[in-house]
Amino acid sequence: MRSSVWTRLTSESQGQRDQTDHMRGLVIPLLADDKLMQSIVRKRLERAARDAGQTKIDPYTIFFSDTTMTLPTSDERRSWDSFISKSARERPRDAIQLVKNMVDAAKQGNAPLIGSREAENAMKIYSSERVDDVVNEFSLDCKNIREIINTFADLDFESDFEKLRRHLLTVPSIASLQIRGAQLRPDVVDDAISILRLLHETGFLNPRVADTSKPRGFRHILFHEDSNFVKLANWNSMQGARWEVHPAFRTYLLGVKQAQLAKLPPTRPNGTSNA
Repeated sequence: MRSSVWTRLTSESQGQRDQTDHMRGLVIPLLADDKLMQSIVRKRLERAARDAGQTKIDPYTIFFSDTTMTLPTSDERRSWDSFISKSARERPRDAIQLVKNMVDAAKQGNAPLIGSREAENAMKIYSSERVDDVVNEFSLDCKNIREIINTFADLDFESDFEKLRRHLLTVPSIASLQIRGAQLRPDVVDDAISILRLLHETGFLNPRVADTSKPRGFRHILFHEDSNFVKLANWNSMQGARWEVHPAFRTYLLGVKQAQLAKLPPTRPNGTSNA
């Protein structure tokens, strides 16, 4: 079953804890780390290369215009396998969908190979589809999950906990929000943390903590690694982390922001509104 369904079953608010606790030790999570994801994509590309009569060559050189690409939401350069795996939310299906979207973008633009422009155009569709996935998976837990996600169009993709906390305190004012039957109220810390916990569970937001054992000096704490990271009792750890919007959702938020700006009335040269 989906992880969101399992979490719903084990939620105290649903009264299922006594029925599911005895099953917890038998649960086997199906996860794909970056290494496995990159292996899956590479094998698919190698098969496509063989079908094209190309063997014993790096398949990325056959279908992509360069060994690296520019990330759609920044000027940072990444290898193709890193870009694909980091955008895939530990889901092989997502990785394959992203490659398909890039192929479609190349065809639509009559590009002979996939480059950074094709990746950027593909992400506009891919990112929106990932938000649709979250809405479909978590609509029973929170019917306004899309509206909550949309509020992050006004925030940076990375923020400290205090800035994030202030934003979350305002979120319940956008609509009558409930999470798993609990009504949320503006300016209530407990309810702000409930929103953060749900966003961590969906994979939309992840805390980043220092880790000198990692190549880049930090690591992200995913929900399946520590489902209790977001709770009031863990306040100091939450406060010490940087909080990042997952790359899969960033292009979608840019689109939301552009749509919001398009609805604003034009301004006069002196900076005043014509409205």
